[in-house]
Amino acid sequence: MARASVSPEYFGSNPYAFLILSGVMFLAWGEVYSLFSALAGDAFGTKHIGKIYGVLYTAKGIGALFVPIGNLLMEATGTWSTVLYTVAAMDLTAAFLAMMVLRPVLASHVATARSLHSKETAAAGAQVPA
Repeated sequence: MARASVSPEYFGSNPYAFLILSGVMFLAWGEVYSLFSALAGDAFGTKHIGKIYGVLYTAKGIGALFVPIGNLLMEATGTWSTVLYTVAAMDLTAAFLAMMVLRPVLASHVATARSLHSKETAAAGAQVPA
């Protein structure tokens, strides 16, 4: 009895599965571009949003430079599985860092922003117009 394979090699060699799954992938990733500016503004404030947004897109461009490294890794091992497992490990590392490093930094940033806002509001209320 033949077993159905769900490995990356199957999807890479089956043009119909590749076409359908790449369409699903692009539909899912399309939302990230529209959310980046809003999330960056919410997370880091809007005072320097142009610089922050530029850094986000620069990071995406630098990420694109890893594509040739993935090709070299595939050529060295003879399979895309190594590349996919390496990228999955990098994704898990990024998720771990987001929870352990980014979450406390953002919480500190929000607390500081709220404190400054309450001080500014109190100072504005204490001023009496002449």
